[in-house]
Amino acid sequence: MKTVDCPRRKWPGSEKISNPLVDLALTRLEVTEPNLAEKGMHFILALTRWAMAGFPTRSAEEVKRLFAICQKCDHFDGQSCTICGCNVSGRRGLFIRNKAVMATEYCPHSEGDKWQD
Repeated sequence: MKTVDCPRRKWPGSEKISNPLVDLALTRLEVTEPNLAEKGMHFILALTRWAMAGFPTRSAEEVKRLFAICQKCDHFDGQSCTICGCNVSGRRGLFIRNKAVMATEYCPHSEGDKWQD
């Protein structure tokens, strides 16, 4: 069983996870783009995290900075992330059209959160 860094390093004790389901999920994320059901699941989880935190948003400048990072990534197709399936743009508009607006969200890249400073 492979030990991997947990992409959600926000709570104590979550630095390492050793779980075959996580291994399978990470392998799948590296190989294929999520289908519609997986995109829906990711969106619902993102909305839940965002709502539980009180709906914090990022500034327009921060959204532009994150979008510039996404544009350089191989997993960005010009409109959305091919790892999680979420839409990302350089404008601070409606949260449904832009994951970067929700301050609780992170980059799901397998090499770690590219949005971290």
